[in-house]
Parts: sequence; structure tokens; C-alpha cells
Amino acid sequence: MRVLRRWWELYSGLMFRKPYNVLFVLKEEQRVKLHTWFVLGTIDVYLLNTSGLILEARKGLKPFKTWESNMKAKMFVETPQNALGLFSGEHIQLPQNINKSTTLTTQ
Repeated sequence: MRVLRRWWELYSGLMFRKPYNVLFVLKEEQRVKLHTWFVLGTIDVYLLNTSGLILEARKGLKPFKTWESNMKAKMFVETPQNALGLFSGEHIQLPQNINKSTTLTTQ
């Protein structure tokens, strides 16, 4: 899973790429507003608290659409559609060194 936290990484995200697992870390807890303009596939979005609990899940977000969350979150994950198959109330295992590095890749 790739971790993104720099503003230009958060802005571009999966644009012009096929979807893969990406964790977005925001500076503060907020409602998430995102678009899938130029994303090359359908994605699932999971809003998380700092322990990895899924607060809200949006499945099947197609390219060239916009979406705004109902809840606030500090982190969210974008995955290819049905890659994780999780629901609100379940947990995602977060990378252990999430706060030490700006970007990293873990298996």
C-alpha cells in the first residue's frame, strides 16, 4: 500500500493511473471530497480513523464522478473495485511506520 501525504500527491492521487491500493493521510480530520476524473478504473473508498476502523465505505465509484463523504476522517484508502471487500465497522491493517515516512510501499 502506498502512503500519500504531500499536497501534490493528495491532489493527483490515482489520476492517469490504473487503481491500486493507496492510503491518503490528511493533515486534519475533515469531510473527504474527491473526484475520479482521469482515474482509469472503478474504485472503492474507505474512510478510516487513526486505528484503521472503517467509518464509511463508498463502493463502485466510477471514473469521471465526484463524491463527498458524510463523515469526517483523517485518512482514507482508495482501492480497485472489490479488492478488499470490506464494510463500515471493519478494520484495515495500517502500515506500522505510517507517521515516520512521507511515502512508502508495504506489502
